[in-house]
Formats: sequence, structure tokens, C-alpha cells
Amino acid sequence: MDKIEELLLQYKEEMMETLQKWVRIPSVKDEPAPGAPFGVEARRALDTAMTDCEKFGLKTEIFDGYAGHADLGEGNTRDALAILAHLDVVPVGDGWTKEPFGAERADGKIYGRGTSDDKGPAVAALYAMRAVKEAGVPLKRKVRLILGCDEECGSSDIAYYKKMTEMPRSGFSPDADYPVINIEKGGSHVQFDGELSKEGLQVLSMQVGERANVVPGFASALVEGDEETAKKAEAAGEKLGFPVKTTLGNGAVIIETTGVTGHAAMPEHGRNAIGQMLLIFKELGAQGALLEMAEQPGYHPH
Repeated sequence: MDKIEELLLQYKEEMMETLQKWVRIPSVKDEPAPGAPFGVEARRALDTAMTDCEKFGLKTEIFDGYAGHADLGEGNTRDALAILAHLDVVPVGDGWTKEPFGAERADGKIYGRGTSDDKGPAVAALYAMRAVKEAGVPLKRKVRLILGCDEECGSSDIAYYKKMTEMPRSGFSPDADYPVINIEKGGSHVQFDGELSKEGLQVLSMQVGERANVVPGFASALVEGDEETAKKAEAAGEKLGFPVKTTLGNGAVIIETTGVTGHAAMPEHGRNAIGQMLLIFKELGAQGALLEMAEQPGYHPH
């Protein structure tokens, strides 16, 4: 163990540079392209990672741009230790004080989208495998680092990977608050439908959110109304404690409210602009499904 720790300390600067290189690739899911089911940047991130793995003498394989793996040691794949990480990131969102894909180093930290979720842990796993290899530690079974490109949008990458090759029966995922969190659990996407009431506030359209797993930091809605409606909306925002902006035009009012963008895994760190907008609707006299949504638990102004 002393040898491994010594090597990891030697790798420190190189590890930082590798992470910066990976973070600078904006691997947000995008339109598919040939060989790039999640967009060209996600594929570039995968190719870059696999090249770095090969540089350390690991055996690699890419599965049609969905995912790739790097092996250390020999042995039965079924009995291998799997390390599952991902190279895709959620959209940038707003509120950044540093370039989200700049990978700037300051105060002993690297700033950028994906530094902790999940490119940082992936780099850490790769260099741990390198240290074990260069320290000459004998392995009882193969270690396989699996890197996917669609964890943030449903893990279709791993579903495809499992169809194309054998999956080890045990492993862990260095994601989120590892080691407290060390597995990826299932998720549920639920859709609610309801009739819009013809009584009370009439909402003509609404724009909010980028992804299901991102707490949205901005919402905009077009509602029927006049100057009085706009004043009520702004007064409601002041009362509830979050910013509201209104614009008048052609018998309608555009209402905009700003929250705090965050990852849905840690919603307590964000402020949901959808919830804020629903509370504004309630203050403006919304009825039916919109009112019912506004009154559900979780839609609190603070």
C-alpha cells in the first residue's frame, strides 16, 4: 500500500492535467451522429478516455460510441471487479462564476462541469488502476473500468453495453458522495396529466427546464392579463421571496422567474423555477390542475 500511495502522489500533477483535459470536452448529450449516439462531443470524451487508458497499458474496447471499458489483469470477465463511471455531463445551466468547461485551477480546486460528476472519479479510478499495475500488485481477478456516455439521461449506454458484452457480477460506481453512495439505483420518470381549467388565470404557454434530472433555474410563462396582472405577479414574487420579471404585450403578460440551477440528485442545493412559477400562478388566481400542482408538498418558496 505504501508503494501505491507513493505512486499516486507522484501522479498528482498528471492526474490534474488529465481531469482538466476531460472536463474541457463539453460532453452534454446532443443529436446522434455516425458512431456517436449521444453526439460528437460525448464520443470525443470516450475516445480521449480510452486513449489515456491505453497509454497506461490497459486493454480497451469501445462499443459503438455508447460505452467503453479498460481491463487490468487477466481472468474470467464474470468474476471481474467492475468500476462503473460516466463521461457525460448535465447541461451547463446558469449562475456560473467560472467558465463551465474551462477547467480552471484555483484555490487548490478544479472548476468545471463534470469535475465531481463523474469525470473526476473516473480519472481517480484510472490512476488507481495504473498505480496497482506499476506497483506490481498481484491481482486475484481482473479489474474492468467501464465508462459510459449516457448516465445523466437514463443509462441507455449501459443497457447497450450489456447487450454487446458480458457484465461482471460485482462492482461499484464512484459517483456522487462516494463512498457513502457507491451504486447507481433505479429511477422513476412519472408523467402527470390534467385538464386546464377555463376558470381563473389562463396560461397560454410555458417554457422551463432542460433535462428531467436538472433542477431548473429559470421559467417563463405567457398568461392572459394586463398591467394589473403584471403588478400582481411582481408583488407575489416580492412576497414569496424570489425574483419575478414581467413584460406586457398584446393582451398578455410574460412572467419570468429565476431560481437556482442544481442537480436533481441534490435538489436541496437548488431552487426550482417551476415551483416558483406555480406559486405565482396560485397568487394570480389559477384554478384546476395548476392550482393543485402549486399546493403539493415541495413547492415552497424557501
